[in-house]
Amino acid sequence: MEMRLSVRSRCCPRTSPPLRRSTNVQSRPLISKHTSKMAPRADLTGFNPQRFAAASGSPANDPWKRHEAWRSTGPFTRGKRLRGMFPGFGIATVAFAGYMVYEQFFLAPASHGHGDGHGEGHH
Repeated sequence: MEMRLSVRSRCCPRTSPPLRRSTNVQSRPLISKHTSKMAPRADLTGFNPQRFAAASGSPANDPWKRHEAWRSTGPFTRGKRLRGMFPGFGIATVAFAGYMVYEQFFLAPASHGHGDGHGEGHH
């Protein structure tokens, strides 16, 4: 029972067709030596992303949770921190609006010279 392999099937086993038998051998079902799954590649670094993702979740019992709770309660809530981010912004806005109203209604419009002297002998 001699089996002949073509040159291509010996050098490139993944892309070659299944092994063919010579015509002088009884016909039996062909058995493929290839499996559909590839062997897992060896990881040189030792890093496993699945294990890292599983470990990155929050632990069931966090010992620092109680110590860090003060950061999000009382005067340190997110809304209070946002309001305190721009101290004096509200007062400055009201003062600016008041000045704009005062200037519009009570100050005399200053002459910029656009309407004066554009008569016959100007240029």
